[in-house]
Amino acid sequence: MLGGIDRRFQGICWNNDFVLRFYENGGSCIVSDPQKCIFRETQYDSDSESVRLTPLYSDIDWATIQSLWHVNGELQSKRLFPVDKYINEDL
Repeated sequence: MLGGIDRRFQGICWNNDFVLRFYENGGSCIVSDPQKCIFRETQYDSDSESVRLTPLYSDIDWATIQSLWHVNGELQSKRLFPVDKYINEDL
């Protein structure tokens, strides 16, 4: 079972973790034409401050991915720690 989104992620890398868990459980991937697969993050500015998730949380979430899937810079085939699931009280 893949489980849900790990609560350690604050913004943007939860989907990478989900894909790695999918592979860990024997999944495979069909790569699409990147020109047909476009994702754009909506940006809202408040007093010229960016509130996009990428610049706010990319360093934190990337470090989380590294801590869950890498040892000495090498990607592992098994997740190093279990998913820290959200519970109803978190929502």
